Amino acid sequence: ALTWLLKAKPHNRPKGYSIVIFDVFGKKSYIEGIRTEFKTFDVAWSFMKQYKKSYRLYNFALVSDSLKSDKPTIVRYV
Repeated sequence: ALTWLLKAKPHNRPKGYSIVIFDVFGKKSYIEGIRTEFKTFDVAWSFMKQYKKSYRLYNFALVSDSLKSDKPTIVRYV
């Protein structure tokens, strides 16, 4: 158990997730009245699936607010 404790490293998890909306032509868009900022992956993924059902002409990307880089990372795309 001691060797495992020495080798185990803490994971650097993102502090937040956001949803980016794309229209039919692939350009970033904004839909008024929907939530786009989340603290957990599961909640963001659930909202994104629900938005895809409600707004079929839009695509949604789940983006993580990574700690190390300034460039956002797309985690999932629907």
